[in-house]
Amino acid sequence: YSQQEEHVEIRIIDHGGVPIAEVSAGAGEIADVQNALDLLADANNQGASRLLLQEQHLAPSFYDLRSGLAGEILQKFVNYQTRLAVTGDFDKYTSKSLHAFILECNRGRDFTFCADRDAALARLTR
Repeated sequence: YSQQEEHVEIRIIDHGGVPIAEVSAGAGEIADVQNALDLLADANNQGASRLLLQEQHLAPSFYDLRSGLAGEILQKFVNYQTRLAVTGDFDKYTSKSLHAFILECNRGRDFTFCADRDAALARLTR
């Protein structure tokens, strides 16, 4: 998270017996790989191998696939064996490659992009 931000708060929720780290609504954004690593370490230290974020928690450059940030961050989630769900309105993005990327992610189990929290929690606990 950017240096000017306070420590990002996560809370561990139990969803059907599965611990999920949920980033609080007012948290800063993940702007680089180190931010993602810090968040992953925090979640893992609290016993969660699943993470729930809101769209605004990821820097705008995450959604610009040319930046490479999405690939770098998602690779860290793979390395830490942590599943990720992001909630938001992804239809507003006009990039065809981003929409293809989201569709591909949603076909798998590790990363999912959902319209709402309930759908994201359901995907994380499958």
